[in-house]
Amino acid sequence: MIFPESSNIPQDIKRGFERYCREKGLAYETIRVFSANELMKNNAYLVFDDISFVKLVQSAQTLNYVPGYDIGIISYNDTSLKSVVATGITTISTDFIAMGRSMADLVINKKKDHILNPCTLIRRNSL
Repeated sequence: MIFPESSNIPQDIKRGFERYCREKGLAYETIRVFSANELMKNNAYLVFDDISFVKLVQSAQTLNYVPGYDIGIISYNDTSLKSVVATGITTISTDFIAMGRSMADLVINKKKDHILNPCTLIRRNSL
């Protein structure tokens, strides 16, 4: 998992990832500062921010690694661009429409609440 120190990503995501890997017996590493020389074949990379995402894709291209074959890439939060980069990047994405509806309901009804928003794995060629 590429999890930059300077990111605004909640630490709960990192802890959840690490707990999941431990429970499933999966080898994992949290990379705080990504560099091209760390990219290794037969590994999957979970990336949260666009700066690290671009560095990861550029590094793969430089090393002639094919996403989905030589390495796996899963990016956080889907965009139209991720559907076409490197023939499609797999994403884990929150449902932004549901989030907007929930937020509008809270504002309109002057409520405060903690709401779990659904997430979806959008599988593309990078995994």
